[in-house]
Amino acid sequence: MPLFLQPFVKYADFNGRARRAEYWQWCAFQSFAGVIFEVLRVSDGNKFIALFQGLFSLAILIPSIAVAVRRFHDTDRTGWWFLFAPVVGTVALVIYLPVGGATLIANLQQMRGMGPQPTGSQAALLLHALSPVFVIMFIWMAAATVTFVFHLLPGTQGSNRFGPDPKGDGSDISRIFEGPAHERAARESHDDANVPHTPVFDFSPAGKTQMRTVAPVMESPAYPTRPMAPSSTAARPTFGKRR
Repeated sequence: MPLFLQPFVKYADFNGRARRAEYWQWCAFQSFAGVIFEVLRVSDGNKFIALFQGLFSLAILIPSIAVAVRRFHDTDRTGWWFLFAPVVGTVALVIYLPVGGATLIANLQQMRGMGPQPTGSQAALLLHALSPVFVIMFIWMAAATVTFVFHLLPGTQGSNRFGPDPKGDGSDISRIFEGPAHERAARESHDDANVPHTPVFDFSPAGKTQMRTVAPVMESPAYPTRPMAPSSTAARPTFGKRR
């Protein structure tokens, strides 16, 4: 089954772990479906397409939260990190409203009394009124960046407190070319003299198991050695002027 469909199978499963490929393929699937719905809605103008788009958004809400929680579990983090960005943004908004909410309303009312034509003073007043909102958005984006980085991190190798590794522990990878289990057990017990060898990839014409035979080691023939030249102690002639 493709990984981008697994969140549908594990629709409301908030337990276990989800690898990065599953999470990001699901995000790509959501983005692709959203673009298709938007193109159909704009080109056709049919109100039923907008209705289907809304139903689709509701249908993928729970699996989106579930796969995000399982992705946190894969990095050995609790799924409550999913609420980190919304809670930080809500706290910042709650702190701002008692302090600057009245000022924001007063500035908006003052802009409304200036007339429908936009002026430079209206733009400056609007920028001054919305500056705390920009600060709140920046705080929320910083918190969302933290959870985004967590989704990019690789999962812990092997099992953790949330379950086994979705990629597998890799214990069987090194034994792919080692043959069947009974043959490995015979080798480990040092009693494999009479155990037939079962190759992993049998390319013989009959395709049958053959008894394992050990070819004798051929000894290299003894070649005659070249006799060493006798060492001579005679004085070598010297070359030079004759005296």
